[in-house]
Amino acid sequence: MLGPLTTSLCTKYGVRSVAVLGAILFALGLFCSSFAGSLFKMYVTYSLLVATGSSFCYYVSILVLDEYFSKRLVAANGIALSGAGIGTIALTPLVSFLLQRYEWRNTMRVLSGISLVILLVCALMLFAVPAPIKIIDSPRFNPQKKTFDLGVFKNKAFVVWVLVQSLVLFGFYIPYVHLVRHGQDLDIHKSAGGILVGYMAISQTIGKIFFGRIADHPRVNRIYLDQFCLLMCSVMTTLLTIFSSYTSLAMYCWIFGFFDGGFVVMIAVLTGDIVGRGNLASAFGIMYMISALPMMIGPPVA
Repeated sequence: MLGPLTTSLCTKYGVRSVAVLGAILFALGLFCSSFAGSLFKMYVTYSLLVATGSSFCYYVSILVLDEYFSKRLVAANGIALSGAGIGTIALTPLVSFLLQRYEWRNTMRVLSGISLVILLVCALMLFAVPAPIKIIDSPRFNPQKKTFDLGVFKNKAFVVWVLVQSLVLFGFYIPYVHLVRHGQDLDIHKSAGGILVGYMAISQTIGKIFFGRIADHPRVNRIYLDQFCLLMCSVMTTLLTIFSSYTSLAMYCWIFGFFDGGFVVMIAVLTGDIVGRGNLASAFGIMYMISALPMMIGPPVA
């Protein structure tokens, strides 16, 4: 939902400044959440501060790549986005241990401290080699550039793209949310179901890097590749209804996660291909703002 705000700030103040602000808000939100004594306070500290900080950091991680990569942009996206999967794999056992040993409030404080590592990354960005491609981080190179450009809606292909993404994302994350519960319905222990989610995260990480690499090949049609990945995810999720054993669910997680990685890594790149790289920031933020609603509604409806 905060996509347009984040991308507008990136365009006006630069991705590095937004990344620093996002890191501070994220860490502050986790720390304040550890003192929350009511659900309302948790809404403010976690749903507002943490969510805003994560939004700032996520969009920066996508938009900054556009400044440094052209020929291997998709591969760079794949490697960058694979960090989410690696983080899931690494933090899941750590969080479980902290919750059992120190209870949730102290766990939130520890995670707040860990999240400050983002500031270290931001510091490295500040001293990095100046970006050779001036698109997002330096508005002075294009004084007429708008921070929030609704003109992208004049592009009919972009309108169709946004509608399609909204429909896809309505049901796309349902397996992630309900997989553990589905396993319990099949008499699979909750802890074993959590391992299945880990398999999916590992497979998704591999898929992001693999498809990111081949999508940069000049003979590969990115749209066809994206459609193929989405088709495979759809087929596997349809077959999920007949998978009744732990082995079959594990197979589903590995295959679905692999092609899910290919689908996810293509979203930002195809958006840039449709509207042009100069309009990527505005278009990317608008697309996710619109698709955020069906993305949130899908799992509860299921």
